[in-house]
Amino acid sequence: MKLNSIQALRGIAAFLVLVGHLIAVEAKQAGYTIMPTVLSNGASGVDLFFVISGFIMVWVAGEGPRGPKAAASFLTARILRIYPLWWIFAGLLAIYLWLSYGVPWVAEMLATYGGTGPDHLIRSVFLVPQDSGFPVLGVGWTLVHEMYFYICFALILLLPQRALIPGLLVWACLVIAGKFTGLSSHIATSFVTLALHPLTLEFMLGAGVALLIKRGIRDLALTIGLLGIVAFFVNFFFFGFNETPYMLGWGRDWKFGIPAAAILYSAACLEIDLRLKIPKFAIALGDWSYVLYLSHILVVSTIARVLFPILGPTTLLGHIAYLTIGMIGAITASAVFHYTLERPILKLSGKLRARLFGPSRKAGEDEVIRNQVW
Repeated sequence: MKLNSIQALRGIAAFLVLVGHLIAVEAKQAGYTIMPTVLSNGASGVDLFFVISGFIMVWVAGEGPRGPKAAASFLTARILRIYPLWWIFAGLLAIYLWLSYGVPWVAEMLATYGGTGPDHLIRSVFLVPQDSGFPVLGVGWTLVHEMYFYICFALILLLPQRALIPGLLVWACLVIAGKFTGLSSHIATSFVTLALHPLTLEFMLGAGVALLIKRGIRDLALTIGLLGIVAFFVNFFFFGFNETPYMLGWGRDWKFGIPAAAILYSAACLEIDLRLKIPKFAIALGDWSYVLYLSHILVVSTIARVLFPILGPTTLLGHIAYLTIGMIGAITASAVFHYTLERPILKLSGKLRARLFGPSRKAGEDEVIRNQVW
């Protein structure tokens, strides 16, 4: 079944990231922000979505067909879901950089981390690790991780169903071993550091939640959810992020990954057992979440560049106007992009996948897969 609560959590995850970047752009363009700097912890939305991603993979495909065809179908669906929109928005930023600065990449970043512009672009196009840790459109670093998740899960689909849990456990143990061998890093700059990145454990947490619910283990859902919300908010407002390698890696698993898993577990259980009703706007925001995630930096940066020179970067009016218009503009733009770009692409990709692999094994599966994955 499609869980609207999970869709709403996707919208919340994207919204948190939007808030964090909204004030970051404000501070960069105007020199300071009038909002509490603790809101920069909106980056925790990424942790929530990594947990959701692991949940959805197991929820949708965990008990499905196995073998080369199933794995190929799964991975094809992921590729068609991620890359077309990524190419559009990353391409728009590259064109802007080219027109504004003469090169389609951020020259300062390459000067800091090394590498050549063409190599940077090629790695960005295919979402593979690079020295800076970031593709041309910075938010794409999470998609590098997502594609890694999908490839590994597709490999698990080559194995019999009884190998799902052992496969996930072996994968998690390898990531943990990376810490003790010194091979893991808080930034995925290579295939090794990507494979052993601590945030992969958030994917495992989500997968574990799906396995529990599928097996009917739905006890104390409300209590667990409340504890998760409290822990998430306490860490958000009182501890948050800092620039230490530990916090950017393993610390995120503890501070935000585990609370996010508790929240997700509770939301799914309550929807299943109590027929919990989810507000339509929250579901819609979840539908728009991928394009919101990809487009919001472009939208709010454009709004800041237009508004601050007109209203003044030091005026309260300028900041209020930017924050208001930026928030509304980013969400509105995501809705427009969803209906004009994303849905037509999803329709075409669904037809292509059906032609390659045949219809889905059960009605509605394509909709669940397309809508609930970044």
